[in-house]
Amino acid sequence: LESLARIAGPVISLVSAQKQLAADMGPEPGTGAKIAARVGSGTASVLEIVAAMYAGGPGAAMAVGETMFGGDKYNQLVDAGKDYKTAAAIAAPYGAVMSKINLTGLTKLVSLGRGAAASAMSKTMLVATNTVKGAATMGVVSAIQTAGSEAVDLATGIKDPDAKQFLEDELIAIVSGAIVGGAAGIHASLTSYRTIKTKLSTMFPNSTPQEIARATSTLTRHM
Repeated sequence: LESLARIAGPVISLVSAQKQLAADMGPEPGTGAKIAARVGSGTASVLEIVAAMYAGGPGAAMAVGETMFGGDKYNQLVDAGKDYKTAAAIAAPYGAVMSKINLTGLTKLVSLGRGAAASAMSKTMLVATNTVKGAATMGVVSAIQTAGSEAVDLATGIKDPDAKQFLEDELIAIVSGAIVGGAAGIHASLTSYRTIKTKLSTMFPNSTPQEIARATSTLTRHM
């Protein structure tokens, strides 16, 4: 959490600049560009909420998520012509639900570095296992959030039903979520492995690298 929190500010600033540039460019981007943009915004969101979790716990992370998701939906509704009271009444519970879904996924992500249930827990297996788990977790979270947003848009009448567009949006959500989650899984694995290995090396300076590696794998597995 601490290492993610340190880089949150610069990444969020960079992604905000990218989003503004994309908005200024105007033309409808292709699927690849949409995925790249979604990965960027998803990464910024993850880092911002993780930073809040590190600073103030789950409650702070939940509040940041509610503001983030609810605020985006509120602006979308107002831009579509809804009055402020109606937009606020819809956006508040929407933000709370989306934040809870997101926080559930992020809680799973930040726990990946503590180990995995796989029987073989070498460094390679740890990274591979947590990459898959992270990708699956955030892919599902992103797909659920996209479906939820679509449901609200259809229910409020700000969007017309379009099955083809919905399927494309879901595909982009799953792929981008999986990329963000997989990267987080790799980070969690390597950070945990390095931390344990360093501590063991300090505690047992006369042990061989092979002994330290075996002990690290064993400890990581049972954390």
